[in-house]
Amino acid sequence: MIFTTSIFLLIAAFTFFFFQYQSSTLTMHLTQRGLLISQILAHSSKIGVFSENAALLTALGEGILQQSDVYEVSIYNRQGKLLKNLKNASFDSKSTDSGETSPEQAALSPEAFRSELPFYDNAPRAFIFFAPVLSGEIFDIEQATSFPDISRPESRDRVIGFVRVAMTKANLNQQLNKLLATGIFIGLIFLVVIAPMIFLISKRISQPLKKLTEGVNMIGAGGEVKNIPVESDDEIGKLAHAFNQMAESLKTRESENQTLSKQLHLVQKMEAIGTMAGGIAHDFNNILSAIMGYTELAMLETPKEGCQQKKLKEVFKASLRAKDLVNQILTFSRQVPGEPKPYKLAVIIKEALKMLRASIPSSVEIRQNIASNLSPVMTDPTHIHQVIMNLCVNAAHAMKEKGGLLKVSLEDVTINAKKASLNPDFRPGKYQKLTVEDAGHGIQPEIMDRIFDPFFSTKPTGEGTGLGLSVVHGIIKNHGGVVLVSSSPGEGAVFEVYFPVMEVEAPLVECGQSVSITPSRIKNRRILLIDDEAMLAAVGHDLLESLEYEVVAETSVHRALNIFRESPDKFDLVITDMTMPHMNGLDFAAEIRKIHRDIPIILCTGYSDSLSESAAKSVGIHEILTKPLTRTRISEAVQKALLPRALSGGTSGRADIS
Repeated sequence: MIFTTSIFLLIAAFTFFFFQYQSSTLTMHLTQRGLLISQILAHSSKIGVFSENAALLTALGEGILQQSDVYEVSIYNRQGKLLKNLKNASFDSKSTDSGETSPEQAALSPEAFRSELPFYDNAPRAFIFFAPVLSGEIFDIEQATSFPDISRPESRDRVIGFVRVAMTKANLNQQLNKLLATGIFIGLIFLVVIAPMIFLISKRISQPLKKLTEGVNMIGAGGEVKNIPVESDDEIGKLAHAFNQMAESLKTRESENQTLSKQLHLVQKMEAIGTMAGGIAHDFNNILSAIMGYTELAMLETPKEGCQQKKLKEVFKASLRAKDLVNQILTFSRQVPGEPKPYKLAVIIKEALKMLRASIPSSVEIRQNIASNLSPVMTDPTHIHQVIMNLCVNAAHAMKEKGGLLKVSLEDVTINAKKASLNPDFRPGKYQKLTVEDAGHGIQPEIMDRIFDPFFSTKPTGEGTGLGLSVVHGIIKNHGGVVLVSSSPGEGAVFEVYFPVMEVEAPLVECGQSVSITPSRIKNRRILLIDDEAMLAAVGHDLLESLEYEVVAETSVHRALNIFRESPDKFDLVITDMTMPHMNGLDFAAEIRKIHRDIPIILCTGYSDSLSESAAKSVGIHEILTKPLTRTRISEAVQKALLPRALSGGTSGRADIS
């Protein structure tokens, strides 16, 4: 509206100034014509004025009266005496300013003839033109129209009379009125026709711009941005289209940000739960170590066929189940020690599916599409078995009522930068994608965010621990991979597991390859045992003594270090805990190595997120044992550590090998 009003005022101002210009032009044209006519009359009448010949002046005056708008001609001599006065009878006296010329009017004062140039008076209804009559040389009409300069000094004494020509303004006023009417008509036409058109055009321009402004303000305020309708292909339409693209891009980015925020929240929650689970598992492992150790010692002291032996075996069996549960928690929390090696996933997955077939109902068909000649992956076969078992058992459970098809596939994929940006756990590069797809009842949207939480399960009580997917999540994170889930109620679920492919070639380890060491039985060796938990130090002491070793058990790192420093050659082996106050197991091993560089060292740990096999070997650690330890596992580790030293003769006591 403001724009339309501004345009209207601009056109109105233009019309007004145009009218003023045309009015001044018509007036100037009339005055110039009157001055020219008066000069021509003055030039032509000099003979009649000089001779005061009325007849000659009458002919000249009547000729001038034939000119349009001229209604009166008067000729005077030098003294101002009226020589001749002629009027055009066709003019109405009301439209002129002279009326009848009386003898008194004809006698003009000589002062009126002092001007030597033509001039005029602007009366209300007419223009009155005066021109001096000059004597001297005779000019033709062409010379007369060139306005000879009569202001020269020699021309002043040659004025012999004066002429007076009156021209009416009636025609001029009619032209001006017509021009004014035309201007008003054009203004009305503009007001009625042009103004609405301008209003509609400006509205068509301003409305999208207004919506664009509102959209930009909405973006600034963080509100929801709606698309602007594109109504044309002009620049406004292109601008609206560009804004819609920007709005869609912002919506996509906002959705991506929400997804990333949701994923970040999930990652933070899983890390917090993993940290808590790792701490709980560490304390629980210490408790289990005491339970299992004393149970095994009690089994050694009771008759093998007695009732107590049977009960102790059940206690030990339950302890082993608890140990497996703790291992699952540690796997979930990514705290399982050990370093992965290069394996081909295809071989491990096929073996796991063979084992799985016997435990899955026959109503569930397993269809595998495992690509061959895939790149090796740094992994632990046990962990891959856990992933396959947990995912496939869950899939089979979802189809146990109606049966269905269980699809397992493995293929090489490449994650580009665009797809990697959608998930904070992805890095651009090559991956192997393991897909497990079922045709079961699917996963409800409201629990999708909780399926990886430890101890969360939709199965009936007694049919699961709720750790299956938590373990899968922990294993995949430990591999630096990603697990994605897509599911709809009633349409099954698809789990996609991405394993990073090795960037550098390394010797391939075949599945099932292992080193079997069966050392001879070594007895009567002296072992230094350090554990800050008094109960664990005591049970370790008793277990090693039951294996016929001499044991010095300590709970203080500094005290144990002083004992070893006083007589390093009296010890054949050092067994130390990892997590201890004042000094951890790696630092303790480094100090032992400074005193005796050849002494074998075994490191025991409940968990450690910073412990690696390479770091342990760098300080002389022979083997890493994970708590809780069984008597058999301790015996194997000790035998393995003592064998090289016993064969070389570097022992503290007599070499008792059987």
